Amino acid sequence: MSTVSNLPERILQRNAEVHLLRDILDSFDPTLFEKAKSKYRKPSYQRELGKSLSWNKSLIHSILQGKAIGGIVMSKWIKQSTGEDGEPTVDIYYNIEDGGTRLGACKKFNDDEFKTDYGDIKHPDIKDRFLNYPVAVEILEKVSTKRGSDRIYFGELCENFSLLQEGTALTASDRYAANVADPEFNFDGSPTVNFTIAQINSYPHFKSYFGLSDVGPRGANRKKLATSVALVSGMMFGPQFANSQYFLHVPILRKELNEYDKTKFTIVKQLIVQTIKNIELTLPKWKNERFTGYFANCAKFTGLMIADIHNQYPDEIVQNDDFKTFATEFNTRWTLIVNRWRGQVQLGGSKGADEWLETEVYPGLDKANKRNCLEANLKKRMFAVRNWTLENM
Repeated sequence: MSTVSNLPERILQRNAEVHLLRDILDSFDPTLFEKAKSKYRKPSYQRELGKSLSWNKSLIHSILQGKAIGGIVMSKWIKQSTGEDGEPTVDIYYNIEDGGTRLGACKKFNDDEFKTDYGDIKHPDIKDRFLNYPVAVEILEKVSTKRGSDRIYFGELCENFSLLQEGTALTASDRYAANVADPEFNFDGSPTVNFTIAQINSYPHFKSYFGLSDVGPRGANRKKLATSVALVSGMMFGPQFANSQYFLHVPILRKELNEYDKTKFTIVKQLIVQTIKNIELTLPKWKNERFTGYFANCAKFTGLMIADIHNQYPDEIVQNDDFKTFATEFNTRWTLIVNRWRGQVQLGGSKGADEWLETEVYPGLDKANKRNCLEANLKKRMFAVRNWTLENM
């Protein structure tokens, strides 16, 4: 007998409308995101996704030719406040949930930043046809008016954003950006993502040894968000999370972090950082060496180090004499393998060094276990490194 889950409580309600392009562009500010005062805005988790001139022109050509360009998804917001005169005011605006890139291209054309094969926006016929183009709009609204419903509504929209794709697929970093806390909407976000951003931005050794700094939900700061989450969550929870695959992290995104989680992260981080320091001390960096690139990507060495520590300490780490012995062995093991690999880089470049690694250290592993970054792959390579170092120390 099959079981059927009860239908979830609805947080969003959806309606379909038609807006003329002129009405949207008359009050659309895509650059200020949540700080905008216009009627149409981009929410904090949206992307600053720019397209090529040829892509922009092709979109405008479709509009001028009367073709479909796809629907736009907006969320409706109603904010009540008190004006300077003490009178209540109501601000109604719309966040662009999907379609921001298309509308951004339209705004650039409307602002005369480029022209089409038919001419520019100053031509009366082009302007009339362009601005009177009807846009299919899906409007999302919150169902509940209960206290705190804005926070729940915003959270649901963040999740909805992570499922939407606007022609260009969402990266893992884009999805993590939709899980960052937003004080304006009292949205807590993901404890793991928030903790990652705080750690990367607070401690300079993340920049010195992993090449990571100033990560966050906006612009260029977003690009290394997935790499940062892989590094921090891997250190904290183990090698199953030492990768950049967003959907593998979903089970821990809403997990509240306790002192045990944070303490283990700190111990693992310190041991890995101390080892990288020793690696550099034993074989000093040479001019133009891309040293931090060896450790930011968990697939190369850091994920294996994480697997090594968590294999030894699957639960709590007690910093006793046994741990000191393990830490010494760990430091020696990874200094030896990384610097032997770096020596191969000096001789024949990174490609030759990788060939040496796969041939000499991972000879019995298949292609996936030599290169991929899932937990099983990292563990296979980690044990291969352990065996190699025992034979070569």
